[in-house]
Amino acid sequence: MFKFDGYPLLKKCHIEYDKLTDLCYELEDYVESLEEEMTVEEKKRISSDTKKRMDERDRFGHEVVAKEVYATFNKVKPVLRKTTGGSLAWDDRFGRPFEELTYADIGVLIGLIEEETIYRLPPQYYDEESKRG
Repeated sequence: MFKFDGYPLLKKCHIEYDKLTDLCYELEDYVESLEEEMTVEEKKRISSDTKKRMDERDRFGHEVVAKEVYATFNKVKPVLRKTTGGSLAWDDRFGRPFEELTYADIGVLIGLIEEETIYRLPPQYYDEESKRG
């Protein structure tokens, strides 16, 4: 897991992103538990609510989390490690203004602190359990 304690803004982003993600999963679990008892109208409404929550989480991830990860690490430009082996210079992946990054780039930025992706920051940014990957 990413070492959030040294990065208060990233930690704040992570906590909010986690809350939004948990709400999405809770709603999905709730729907699954009642699916057989629900009318078509209820399913449509809850499906719409679920999509809104997921969109909200994705928007927050793209507009806040990814932007903060970029702002934090674009200053130091750490070498990224590929989980498949090898490494990549920060600028080879993110060497342009944030506004010009692709949807895939944004996903990788979020993944650097939230979950495993094909790219990882250097080991010192993660706790011991994550240094293996």
